[in-house]
Amino acid sequence: MLGDRLRKIREIKSFTQQQFAKIMGVTLRAYQRYEQNEQNPSYDKLVRICNELKDINPSWLLTGEGPMLKGQEGSKVVDIKDIPKEQIKEFIEDFWQNADEKERIWFEVQFKMAFPMFSDWLQKKQPSQTDQNMKKGQSMT
Repeated sequence: MLGDRLRKIREIKSFTQQQFAKIMGVTLRAYQRYEQNEQNPSYDKLVRICNELKDINPSWLLTGEGPMLKGQEGSKVVDIKDIPKEQIKEFIEDFWQNADEKERIWFEVQFKMAFPMFSDWLQKKQPSQTDQNMKKGQSMT
């Protein structure tokens, strides 16, 4: 659970709950609720953790899958400048159209961390309720 992962990060980094709450920009009580799995932090708070603690793997934080720390993935790094922009755009559009809610949330966190100046654009990519209902074959009547 997310609260367990927050606790694990805090303990590995040797932070008190108060210190970790400050990193997240929340009250001590709010942080305690997160750690106790009574409430989940907003995605902005999770992005903040990853921005402040740069070695935390956002995928692990969100899903518990993969390594906790960046650099342990063992994957080849590709320079984004080597990929044609049109190919990147097509990939993003295809991903967004076919992603489930969990995948879209993961993408949103990753995108906001990498390109904070494009948060407005990302908001426009969120499917409307009408789009969701149409995808499910429901009408808006």
